[in-house]
Amino acid sequence: MVFRHVARHYFLATWDVDPDQVNPKLPEGFRPALVDGRALVSLAALRLSSGRIGRLPIPGWRQLYTRTYVTDRSGEPAVFIFSFRVTLLGLLELPFGVPVRSTLIGLSERSVIARGPGVLLTFAPTGEPAELPPLEPPLGSHEVAYWRAAGLRRAVARHAPIRWQHVRLEGEARFDPVLALGFDVPTPPVCAYADGVEFRLGRVEKVAPL
Repeated sequence: MVFRHVARHYFLATWDVDPDQVNPKLPEGFRPALVDGRALVSLAALRLSSGRIGRLPIPGWRQLYTRTYVTDRSGEPAVFIFSFRVTLLGLLELPFGVPVRSTLIGLSERSVIARGPGVLLTFAPTGEPAELPPLEPPLGSHEVAYWRAAGLRRAVARHAPIRWQHVRLEGEARFDPVLALGFDVPTPPVCAYADGVEFRLGRVEKVAPL
């Protein structure tokens, strides 16, 4: 086991996009997972509370990342992560093959502010269950994640089911990391919020090329 944490202030914004925008950004043999013929792209922000690497206690940090949902080379559902931004202590992930970059991230139960990458939003949790796109498995339930770092990397994360609640965006909202990837996301995203999600991230492995 590599990391064990509790995720606090977990915010998720999701857009549906043309699959042709996603396909060129995926590794060979991966396909976008579709909902009504559309692919999904998300921006996620969360605070990792203090946790452990094995038995070693470690501090927490905040992170911001962009991802999409895919079927991998073996036909299994997974997420593919495009970018990782973390606060300074999150650089502890670098030796484990996670290509994190450090930035300032402010995060609470009502806002996400990361001026460097261009994320600015305030929101109000409504307490009502979030109506998320009907992906299978549901958003937040994927156990396998991939990303590029000196080739292709794979990790397995396990956690309890997430109880997403609907949130209402308030005022100006910026999601520049999604726009920077070249996705056409003109409509407001579907937004959700959860708190107190415990998860375990297993060993990060390098994937052999085709």
